Amino acid sequence: MRGCEIRELRWRDIDLMDRSLVIRRSKTLAGERMIPLNANAYTAIMRLRERAQKDFGAVLQTDWYVFPSAEGYSRPDPKKPMSGWRRGASPVP
Repeated sequence: MRGCEIRELRWRDIDLMDRSLVIRRSKTLAGERMIPLNANAYTAIMRLRERAQKDFGAVLQTDWYVFPSAEGYSRPDPKKPMSGWRRGASPVP
């Protein structure tokens, strides 16, 4: 995945039952694709999901970003994507 695709990933793009994710918007039309999640990726997504539920509430909104914005020292905002790797939320424990 391209960095911009990772930052723009929303919960609606992840199919936990199928263990896959969909890139809906990409640099090119050929970039729109389905990506299967291996065991490590699936575990990481599940940990991110648990963390988001803890931080933002029991019910995740499908339009929220998987990697929310955490500009400065403010609380992460799931309605905005992270703008860069250095400004992302703290790592998953």
